[in-house]
Amino acid sequence: MAGMVGRVVGWLPALAALISAVFFARGRFRILLLALWAGYFAYGLAFNYHIHRMIITPLPLIPIVALSLAPGRSG
Repeated sequence: MAGMVGRVVGWLPALAALISAVFFARGRFRILLLALWAGYFAYGLAFNYHIHRMIITPLPLIPIVALSLAPGRSG
């Protein structure tokens, strides 16, 4: 999966999105983001063979990263 993340979204955006999701403003959107990240992690655990072999499998990461990089409300 390490090579696929770099090819699909890039390491810097993926790392920034993960950090951004953790420090997002409190509320329903933060819960949604953390649930999306947890769901993608569980997806990777369940289909670990497919996630390494197919380019289609990491594609759900694109909207997760995009939503995580969106500016959050402060306060």
